[in-house]
Amino acid sequence: MAILGLTEPPEFAQVARLMAMNNPKLRTIIPSHIRPGAPILDQARQELDRVGLSELLFMPELRTVYQY
Repeated sequence: MAILGLTEPPEFAQVARLMAMNNPKLRTIIPSHIRPGAPILDQARQELDRVGLSELLFMPELRTVYQY
């Protein structure tokens, strides 16, 4: 699992791609410091789609408790 706090979708996708290259067991990317539902998350998903990693993106929902 990786937690990214990047705010530019292309940069987010590039860092995710580099992390996946060096970590074949990477299963989840959690965008941190970005409000759930923010338009930038959709842009990040599109960028991850472009590099073939959209299945790794976990989009948390407001008012939902998650256990890892």
